[in-house]
Amino acid sequence: MNVEFGSDPIVRVEHPNKGYQATIKFLFDSHQIVATMVPSKGRSGDGSVQDGYYFNVSHSGTMPLSGMSRSKRLRERLSQAATALSPSVPAAR
Repeated sequence: MNVEFGSDPIVRVEHPNKGYQATIKFLFDSHQIVATMVPSKGRSGDGSVQDGYYFNVSHSGTMPLSGMSRSKRLRERLSQAATALSPSVPAAR
């Protein structure tokens, strides 16, 4: 979040899922971007079900073009960081 939003205020989110919210502003416009970790289950290569998370990034406000592009970049950063820590597995059904 700090890399993407620098000096913009970042606030921790607790409910319904843990994450962070950043607000970007330009003149009279503002846009909120929220990234949360959503509990999920995945299936490993051997077929066993594993607990994990997926990341949800949403945005809203009066700066749709820059908000959308920042949301997309944040989602990519989260995916890369998570993959570096643990390999991704397909969702269990």
